[in-house]
Amino acid sequence: MLNFRKSVLLCLIFLLCTVSAEAATWRVEKDGSGDFTVIQHAVDAAIDGDTILIGPGRFDDFEPYNSGHWIEDIVVVIRYKNNLTLIGSTDGETIIGPKEYYDPYGENPQVIMGSHSSNIKFENLKVENCDFGIIWNSGSLSVSNCTVSHCYRGIYSLTPDGTHVENSEFFQQGGWSIGTNGECQDITIVDSSFHGYGIGIGFNNTLNALVTSCTFEDLWTAVQYSQASSGIVTSCIGSNVENSIYITTGSQVQLVDNFLEATIFSSLWVESGSYVFGTGNIFSGGSMELGTLFFSSQSTSGLFDNHILKGEGPAVTLNYYFYEHVEVDLSNNYWGTTDIETIEDWIFDGNDDSSIHGTVTFLPLADGPVSTESATLDKVKAMYR
Repeated sequence: MLNFRKSVLLCLIFLLCTVSAEAATWRVEKDGSGDFTVIQHAVDAAIDGDTILIGPGRFDDFEPYNSGHWIEDIVVVIRYKNNLTLIGSTDGETIIGPKEYYDPYGENPQVIMGSHSSNIKFENLKVENCDFGIIWNSGSLSVSNCTVSHCYRGIYSLTPDGTHVENSEFFQQGGWSIGTNGECQDITIVDSSFHGYGIGIGFNNTLNALVTSCTFEDLWTAVQYSQASSGIVTSCIGSNVENSIYITTGSQVQLVDNFLEATIFSSLWVESGSYVFGTGNIFSGGSMELGTLFFSSQSTSGLFDNHILKGEGPAVTLNYYFYEHVEVDLSNNYWGTTDIETIEDWIFDGNDDSSIHGTVTFLPLADGPVSTESATLDKVKAMYR
């Protein structure tokens, strides 16, 4: 009988633990009809696995956050949480951040900050009007169907366990829309759009950074890889961008099936010992000084089966090759012509200036336009009507 009672007691304890461990759903409503009226209070109450549903309205309840080193104004702080999901209203009217841009001198206000938290998901939120939109420094982060606007730094990720951004829109206020640092890896940005002035995406010291099916318009730079970053950009469109792809300081990047247009600088700029491989791309535009493709400082490439369509300046410019001779391989591409002498005139390299210890190999040529998966010019224009 005693053993039977112990068994029943253990079963009851197990059932109680199971019930207490079940995920809860919390509601945040400005009108008081939910569990909370302030997002931070819901986050504080939530445990691992919970979901927080946030109703319509603007949530700008700044609270001073003491990191132990400095104090910053932050609307939502998520610390020591795992598997937490925050979902805004489906009509897109859940706004987190002040009504006007807020960035006092000497301070770095933030809309959402995460620390020591992993597998946190944000959906259907508008984040706006601060120095930082979302800053995340540990674990993993997922952002989908969100809008980040008028933040100097939209999403800043230092996560070692992955960041995923999907179906989101960014309106830039200088700085960059998405930036990474601190030995990040496994970053995926999919089906998102970037507008405004500044850098669309800036990867710094980041491995395995994938950008796919994104659009970039009216930016300084669409995508930048720096400080030994690596990754792939595929099926993206850069329109009316000053500099489409910028690869620097020992980074290695693959470009596949993109339409990349530049206005003031180059559609592809590669420097400081970096390497780019690419196929199926359309490179166009570029300045009189730099050209459509610009390579510098011992950088090289393997670009095959692309369209290289010169703008006002050269089709390709090599500059600042100081040491051993470097060959930049641009063979089997389509240049808008098959006349070899014309293409030679469109390339500025060591054949034009002996102090440049680098030359471009462009033969054999593609004998006509090559097959690309990139959007045609008509399709690109249609996207912005």
